[in-house]
Amino acid sequence: MQPSETIAAIFNAAKNERSCCASFYCTTCGGLGTRLQKITADHPVEIPIAALKSIHTFPLTQRDFVYHQHISKSAFPKEPNISPFIEYLRWLLNCMPIQNKVEISEEWRQLAPSLPIWLLDGICYYFVPLLPSSELQPWKTLLSNRITETSDASLSETLRLKY
Repeated sequence: MQPSETIAAIFNAAKNERSCCASFYCTTCGGLGTRLQKITADHPVEIPIAALKSIHTFPLTQRDFVYHQHISKSAFPKEPNISPFIEYLRWLLNCMPIQNKVEISEEWRQLAPSLPIWLLDGICYYFVPLLPSSELQPWKTLLSNRITETSDASLSETLRLKY
């Protein structure tokens, strides 16, 4: 089983458990985040760093980063506009030691020129802010260079909002 398949299998196991909702956070049932914590506590699994290094191998689509769901104005906490799987990947990255985050960041920067714009934009907007502050400047430079090459409005907005 590939490392990315292991991560997807853990996510799908939590998603398939019966609960009141499928959102990552829920004030009633705890949401997917609570179920994922329980699964990883009951069945410890070492998440291979290689799986997150090769983010392009996950079955991600552009819709994962513009996930639309009905959220009432009084909902708490407000969820980002991303799919639960992206929330799960963010949660995994956030739980990793700093050295692993730096390794992942370096690998992603090497992959960046070959990534589609929507995936690079998603990484820069949702994942890079979780990295150590020493990693932000190289990403800002990379993003600026890609904007110069492509003149993409979404990348420009990400640069303006996050860096």
